[in-house]
Amino acid sequence: MTRFLLATWLYELFVAQSGFVNDRSTATENVLRRAVDTTPAFIHTARSDGYLDYFNRGWLDFLGKSLEDVCGWRWTESVHPEDVTELVQKWHAALASGEPLEVESRVRRADGSYRALCTGRCRFVMNTGTS
Repeated sequence: MTRFLLATWLYELFVAQSGFVNDRSTATENVLRRAVDTTPAFIHTARSDGYLDYFNRGWLDFLGKSLEDVCGWRWTESVHPEDVTELVQKWHAALASGEPLEVESRVRRADGSYRALCTGRCRFVMNTGTS
């Protein structure tokens, strides 16, 4: 979990909200995206409404899907049917409260088998004052 949180924090800090990358330099963003994509952790980002808008290469390889296949709420198709309702409810509750989320659910791998994973969400406040 620590690697997930650190990598997510780095991505958010440098790409999504940092004054360091205010110019949205393509070269800098590409370097940071490569770093996030090669990190041995599953990283995703979400908008403040809970819409997941980015999954790193590790996630996509694990799921055997493209970014288009999992963005938005389509990621729920990879969660075990018995776990989806609870996971989505807890996700919405964490979004509403701003509290961190940690929940375990079974996620289908590219080979069709399910693995129990701990999903975490940390709130990051952007320079604009929104999360």
